[in-house]
Amino acid sequence: MVLVYNSYADSDGKISKACAKDLLHTQFQHFIQGQDTKPKYKELMEDLEKDSEGLMSFEDFVVLLLSVLLISDLFLEIRQTKNTK
Repeated sequence: MVLVYNSYADSDGKISKACAKDLLHTQFQHFIQGQDTKPKYKELMEDLEKDSEGLMSFEDFVVLLLSVLLISDLFLEIRQTKNTK
């Protein structure tokens, strides 16, 4: 995750919100696949679009990524799978 973020970051270690959205769609597509109908996902994406020139630090991006992960169907599917140790 750090290496991917750094490949998008500027010299100050920040990315634009528009770039964060692009990064999510290209590098973390399995987590966001099918999420575009969920209200919370729409809210997160609208926030990125409204302030597309705003900059995000790595920490801000991790919070965004975790937010998307927690609402994703993939996460819920994994969570519901029984551990077979």
